[in-house]
Amino acid sequence: METRIVWYVIMGAMTLAFAVALMGLRQARGHAIGRHAVLMAASAGMVLIWLVSYLAKQILFGRETFGGPEEIYYGLYIPLFIFHMLCAAVTLGLWGFNLHHGIRFLREKASNAQARPWHGHRLAGRMGVLSFGVTLVTAYLVYLMLFAWYPGGAELVADGSFSRAGSLNP
Repeated sequence: METRIVWYVIMGAMTLAFAVALMGLRQARGHAIGRHAVLMAASAGMVLIWLVSYLAKQILFGRETFGGPEEIYYGLYIPLFIFHMLCAAVTLGLWGFNLHHGIRFLREKASNAQARPWHGHRLAGRMGVLSFGVTLVTAYLVYLMLFAWYPGGAELVADGSFSRAGSLNP
């Protein structure tokens, strides 16, 4: 299977999930709590499906190699990738927190959402959508570095060996 096609699907799915999350945030600002809950649950479901498919891709196909110079690899690619992973971890944590509190709120069937002290949920939601956006932007930058600007000569397969000889992997 062509790795680039897998990446197009991955990036498209994440962009769609982000768009759905933005729509959910807009519904929350408009006090349409039911629609907000549905959209945010759909976005969280898409992220969960993406996470499982990404892990499966890593296990089945391995990771891509960076084909650029060593200075850019250590000076730009690795810091960017680490920042991307940290943003992704923060996003998952904030979304987990919000999903838990949102479901708890819906179970309590509160009659007036604005009367309840949901400042933590609101703040974490805004921060979660912001960190999701930053994660998505850094994911696009990592993708561009791997496939457009500095394409690698091989893929590193799951067992640690290269799928093609002669690749540049600092």
